[in-house]
Amino acid sequence: MKKRMHQFMALVLMAGLIIPLGCEKDKEGEAPQLPPAATFITDFSEFEDGVPLKKSTELELTNFQQAAFTVWYFNSLLTIGLAVPVHAYNMAVDQTPERIDNNTWEWSNDFDLGENSYQTILTAVVEEEMVDWEMKVSKTDGFQDFIWFTGSCDILATEGTWTLYETPADPHAILDIDWTVDYEAETCDVTYEVVYESSNYYGSYINCGITDDNPDYDAYYSVYKSTEPGVVTWIYYNTETHAGRIEVYLNDDLQSEGCWDENFDDIACTSEE
Repeated sequence: MKKRMHQFMALVLMAGLIIPLGCEKDKEGEAPQLPPAATFITDFSEFEDGVPLKKSTELELTNFQQAAFTVWYFNSLLTIGLAVPVHAYNMAVDQTPERIDNNTWEWSNDFDLGENSYQTILTAVVEEEMVDWEMKVSKTDGFQDFIWFTGSCDILATEGTWTLYETPADPHAILDIDWTVDYEAETCDVTYEVVYESSNYYGSYINCGITDDNPDYDAYYSVYKSTEPGVVTWIYYNTETHAGRIEVYLNDDLQSEGCWDENFDDIACTSEE
């Protein structure tokens, strides 16, 4: 395992230490703090090592492998083609912005990714108790000022939304992200949904987060693929022991369930879990 799901909350909480100072529109003219990068694209690498090299109907998966493949497959749908805006956002998180006017700030970056060079401008506009975000991306000798994502959050960055657009060649909204963070309770919830109606996966979503409601599992995932109508997969995970549980429902009826221990070995599920 390379990374753990609790790193998501670590990043969120680190940002939370400065959000009450940085996101509050005060007389000092402080720039709004960017929402944590984890609200933009969540790190699902916790499950990467569990994904089988080949998925087929003949391959018998362990319970953990089934969960890992489910998360990995949907994550691949989310991130395909989004390397540029994700990289641009991650760069902006650690950068000091330039103040443009009383309510507007900009984060500007130039970077190379692969064989291409890009120029990005992330703009924040503070209006009353809300912050509106917009990322424009230009490619050297290519497209110019493409708005790759927009978003908004409350002034303390406890809840917000992002909308990502597919590509400059296909500039339609592809993904909506809704997120909430409770810094005091150390919990969070993020939902990614495919919103492009012409996509084969229109209406598909993954909801994930950190919770203090379940004593056994402090992380959860809920996955729905529109190519499998009525089927919803729930995955529960303990970020310390790495034990977990997977449940598959069809029209709210439990179809199958499986559990694994701290060694990722299959175990019997108990009613207490």
